[in-house]
Amino acid sequence: MRLRLSAILALGLLVVLATAACKSDRSYANKPDDGYDLAAMSLSAADLPAGFDDARLPDHVFDNQQWADVLGAPDPQAKQAQLDAQGRIKAYVSVFQAQKLGRILSITSISTLYKDVKAATDAEKQYACGVPVDDTTPLDPFAVPPLGDHSTGFVSTQDRGNGQAFSDTNLCFRTGRIVHVVQQTTIPGVEDLALNVRLANIMLKHVNDTFDGKRMPEPTSTGTPDAGGLVPLTPSANGTATGQATPKATVPATATK
Repeated sequence: MRLRLSAILALGLLVVLATAACKSDRSYANKPDDGYDLAAMSLSAADLPAGFDDARLPDHVFDNQQWADVLGAPDPQAKQAQLDAQGRIKAYVSVFQAQKLGRILSITSISTLYKDVKAATDAEKQYACGVPVDDTTPLDPFAVPPLGDHSTGFVSTQDRGNGQAFSDTNLCFRTGRIVHVVQQTTIPGVEDLALNVRLANIMLKHVNDTFDGKRMPEPTSTGTPDAGGLVPLTPSANGTATGQATPKATVPATATK
């Protein structure tokens, strides 16, 4: 993949901005399972660039039985048992579709609650952050800025019928025992990493406000400005794609907390 100087500079700036935004002494302490307001942590239509509509899902909350159906597993009961064993409890999902055909087809935010921090960490590192992707689909990692307790990113490309391939660009970050994902669906080759980073920072602010007991303000606009130019995906030097936030100092994307 060709790497341009402008892409390096753009990603570097995003890392600095995201790191500064992450500086906090906040602790994502454990609460009872019903004590997490996953809906308040989700992206809303007001957070997105102009030109996206809320898909208005009939139900935003997916337990393990429902998620096994979303995954389209040949044996849904076996898949549900696997999700149970991984410590997955439930997820809140919001989907936003483009109003007209363009480079980005849809944007999805997912917040998945796990039974403990270890299960959430395993989900981020071993189970594709809990996103609906076939177990055999290759994951192409890319470097991400530090967000929350830990962050990672990868692209998955799947054939969704009629021989048409689509790419999902996934930026994941963990806060305690919740794994959050901003997923952007495009045709291969036009992924907009800068937009994923911006939306992940907005989502993290919603998460922090929720933990701090702050109410979200009423939307005052229909969305953020359009993302502008594309930024090519940038693999990290060692082939991984992780970032660890620190509350004390400005650090590169691969720093540890």
